[in-house]
Amino acid sequence: MGLKVAYVILKTFSVVNGCEFYAVSGFELNQNQPIRANKTLSFVKHNDEILLKKTEPKDFSLPLNLDKLNLNLDTLPNYIVDAV
Repeated sequence: MGLKVAYVILKTFSVVNGCEFYAVSGFELNQNQPIRANKTLSFVKHNDEILLKKTEPKDFSLPLNLDKLNLNLDTLPNYIVDAV
């Protein structure tokens, strides 16, 4: 739910102020390693598909140069886990 609220706030801010709103894949921030989804499962990127698997997640780290990030204008979050 927090991601949805943050998305609505940021998207509204960009529309009101006329500025670009970009997205960056979380996998790009952890060298395409697994990302924790819940206590036992992690999101895993495999052949450009995001799957849920039982594996240990890796830590995130911001790159030293943000200019090298692949910015995307498609800012809708990937909701692959149904709401509880």
